[in-house]
Amino acid sequence: MSVLEISDLTARHGLLSAVKGVSFSVAPGEVVALVGANGAGKSTLLRSIAGAHQDQGGTVTLKGEDLTGCDAHKRVQRGLALVPEGRKLFSQMNVWENLCLGAQVGRSGDWTPERVFDVFDNLNKRRYSACTHLSGGEQQAVAIGRALVSNPDVIMLDEVSLGLSPAIVDRVYAVLPELRASGTGVIVVEQDLGRAMSVADRVICMLEGEIVLQGRADSLSREEIIGAYFGLPPGAQGSEDHANPAMGAMT
Repeated sequence: MSVLEISDLTARHGLLSAVKGVSFSVAPGEVVALVGANGAGKSTLLRSIAGAHQDQGGTVTLKGEDLTGCDAHKRVQRGLALVPEGRKLFSQMNVWENLCLGAQVGRSGDWTPERVFDVFDNLNKRRYSACTHLSGGEQQAVAIGRALVSNPDVIMLDEVSLGLSPAIVDRVYAVLPELRASGTGVIVVEQDLGRAMSVADRVICMLEGEIVLQGRADSLSREEIIGAYFGLPPGAQGSEDHANPAMGAMT
């Protein structure tokens, strides 16, 4: 049984096809890692699922309800939350106000602003600080907390670890087991392949707007994913490993 079904989703930026007929599903409590090089279409895909990108086609179904024609705020009300790349906080509001705004969706569940402060205890002393005064890690924690307090059925995390220290990234990823246990589906965009494979149940690799590889994380090798990541033919990734400096980040 799936909590989220994506069918033949397409998205454009003007004349550019950024997402091309993508289909996949997410089960309750499943963590799906979405990987791919810059420009592969990952962020556009998540924004399209969330209803924040309008130039699109295909269908988005959440718990059996077709959300395709719904605006972004209505998708949040139905149980679909996005933590966007760049966080997109209300910068002149303080931390508490940002979290309370997320909670106004009114969905029942265990996540409250106070629980966010318990999980991200580094925010406690900053709860009345404007978000412009926060560090990058603190801002990311607020963005994730704002999505969590909507008590979503599916949460999408776009580039969750980008630019953060390893300690802050560990704190963010420590939330995933709780989400999995509660039955919340998770889609996470992650550049760190090693971390993605360690936390995900399933890995989906995109290249030029299309899914080129997907499977259970424990059934895919690092070499298979790297080959799909760069669009290499089977067996060619070994030679590229030394020739392409970008491979060093895929650890």
